[in-house]
Amino acid sequence: MREDSVAVITEVGVRYTYQQLEAEVKRVGANLQECSLAVILMKNDMDSIICYLACLSRKVVPILLNYGIHVGTVQMYLSKYQPQYVLLSSKLKFDSQNSFRTLVKVDSRWLLESRDRKPVKLHKDLCLLLTTSGTSGISKLVRISKENLLSNTKSICEYLGINESERAITTLPLSYTYGLSVLNTHLYSGATILLTSKSILQKSFWQFFEKYQATSLSGVPYTYELLEKKGFLHQNFPFLKCMTQAGGKLPVDLQLKFGGYACKHGINMVLMYGQTEATARISYLPPEDILKRPGSVGIAIPGGKIRIVPCQEMVQSGPITKQLNQVGKQDIGEIVYEGDNVSMGYAECLEDLEMGNQNRGLLYTGDTGYIKDGYLYITGRIARFAKIYGRRINLQALSEIIDREYQIKNYCYEYQNKIIVVCENAKKEQIQRLSEGLPDNTGLTAHCFIYKEVKESPRNFAGKHMGRMYETD
Repeated sequence: MREDSVAVITEVGVRYTYQQLEAEVKRVGANLQECSLAVILMKNDMDSIICYLACLSRKVVPILLNYGIHVGTVQMYLSKYQPQYVLLSSKLKFDSQNSFRTLVKVDSRWLLESRDRKPVKLHKDLCLLLTTSGTSGISKLVRISKENLLSNTKSICEYLGINESERAITTLPLSYTYGLSVLNTHLYSGATILLTSKSILQKSFWQFFEKYQATSLSGVPYTYELLEKKGFLHQNFPFLKCMTQAGGKLPVDLQLKFGGYACKHGINMVLMYGQTEATARISYLPPEDILKRPGSVGIAIPGGKIRIVPCQEMVQSGPITKQLNQVGKQDIGEIVYEGDNVSMGYAECLEDLEMGNQNRGLLYTGDTGYIKDGYLYITGRIARFAKIYGRRINLQALSEIIDREYQIKNYCYEYQNKIIVVCENAKKEQIQRLSEGLPDNTGLTAHCFIYKEVKESPRNFAGKHMGRMYETD
């Protein structure tokens, strides 16, 4: 990689070479004290990238928070972890006059330093702190080491074949482990990041996408739902070489539709499975298998191992799991992953940042699934089981059946011994057919279900359903 190679192109067309980026990182990093803690409100902008890289270069451990979170939540993180540095938004209003002083301007934002320099004890291997993707409010943090980060970055670069010629556009928040992995892998490979905070629903996103000819596009399942609605499958982008998906199981119909599109246009479509606790990736489905193995999330990433262990929750899971997977219940269990990218563990308070590697390379994912012909298939979450009148129901499996067999986008959860089915944009006749069919599918009586009709179910920044948003009397 040459120093004059372009590292980042912003949505307004400003180019940063690797030499310029390195100079900015050194300038900001020179103001940071090693072995300290920082909070960065991550946005898809140069401020965030420079500050993040400056922290890594100076052995400052950053807590990456989504730029859009509530000011009260930011204050709770500051109170709980007492960071020495904070990269704030100018829009964020809280009393920083007495607690922090202005340290340095990064790009368009200011990095602040705590006036009260209390020493913090951090484990020598600790490198990064990320929030768990499925939570809202103040959540426990995932403790990630330098070895975790480097191992997963190298592995992703290997199986995706990322090189200097790639131009990846940002479609996900950089505070989210998947979005951050796109940044890490492409900068590590000497490639170019097309940096935008625009949504794929905005015309300006696609103007930027086409002007700078993005070679790769990444998204969670909801991203691909929106792409289908937008008419992406009827367009052609000759410069697009790779499409990746993670952040949840992609419905089989979308896998086949986008897989067919990718094969037709010579694009590598790669489905992936991962968790923040694994520093991003656990498995991937090679592009040549996209149409051959519907529903699969593939094989372990280079350097990793996957196995299935018996899970007591699955023993009583009932007919739903068997109907969904068409395999014997004895084949299903908890997915366990082993690799150098498995995080050190969790942190729920400042004192936890001193702890060493609790996981020791082994991650019990909390996801359930099975392996067939060496390929992994996910069936749900252990925590996503409802126990209704003594019968266990796999809510993830139930949701997928409703989507597949009744053509209703939905989210299911348990509330007061009933299953709430949140239906998006469903017609009355669809819900009527669903209400008649679910008792037979589950073995539960009709009064065990409550149906909620909404235009769109609330989702978090990663496109995942927010969960119990529709409590009822």
